[in-house]
Amino acid sequence: GEEVAATGKQVITAIVAGYEALGRASQGMTQHLGRRGFRMVPVIGPIGAAATAAKLLALSGEQTTHALGFAANVASGLYQGFAEGSMEPYYHAGNAAHNGVMAALTAKNGGVASPLAFEGSHGLFRTFTGSTEKSQQVVEGLGKGFAIKDVSMKPYATPMGNQEVTHLAVTLRQKVNDAS
Repeated sequence: GEEVAATGKQVITAIVAGYEALGRASQGMTQHLGRRGFRMVPVIGPIGAAATAAKLLALSGEQTTHALGFAANVASGLYQGFAEGSMEPYYHAGNAAHNGVMAALTAKNGGVASPLAFEGSHGLFRTFTGSTEKSQQVVEGLGKGFAIKDVSMKPYATPMGNQEVTHLAVTLRQKVNDAS
């Protein structure tokens, strides 16, 4: 936002656009990614970042399509880092944001990506889920709600289903420490 002297309203609109792209791209993919060893943040993150940057850069519809296509091409990220306790999970979010911004800048500067980057026979859905069957869910119901309303906050660096247990453990530890 600072780079293009965007107003607060423009930044918020771009953030909502990014979350919408994230939410829509993840439809039909979530259950498949983990089973195949991929992590959601680095696979879908570049798409959200590209949509946000495209909005801030005021890209045309065609340029935005190219930006999203380039973002789909840099989707990556494995769960192995979690198993090893290494730094990859921390790298994923930053790399996803960087790749999304680079995708939007590439499109702004004339880069052309496949319009079938998501639903094509060698596109994002086929590559990461093994099928293009769910790819149409990405565009269904456009304008009938916003994905940002489904965003949840994770105060702990654990899977969403472990948040309550982790909170209880942290609270218990604090009470034990306070009693000592």
